[in-house]
Amino acid sequence: MTRDQQRAQHAYARVAEVPRDERADYEVFVKDLGACLLRSGLAVAICTLEREHAAGRRAAGTLLGHLATASIPGLAGTDSRTLGAQVRQLELAAYLLASRETLRVATWLKRAVEAPPTGG
Repeated sequence: MTRDQQRAQHAYARVAEVPRDERADYEVFVKDLGACLLRSGLAVAICTLEREHAAGRRAAGTLLGHLATASIPGLAGTDSRTLGAQVRQLELAAYLLASRETLRVATWLKRAVEAPPTGG
């Protein structure tokens, strides 16, 4: 299985797990993630999700968890609570790689929320 196939599989599986009462918010966060990554960088994008989660928006925490389990190089072994701290500790080369990989994961998550599998 290629890396892109793994990302797709991960994205569709995680989106299918999002509780119905969080889906609208989750979709907004996912659709904004790619633009935020490109506009402001990985650390700011993750901080934005952390801030929203701390403000009581559960979907932001759900998305953080999905990113944490996406096997992104440099971020493996994290969870929704530790992802941000790990991002902020990365060396430059690892940060750039994690940023590119997170953008690829975000692209698949966006595809998954826009076109869920039949029955999802």
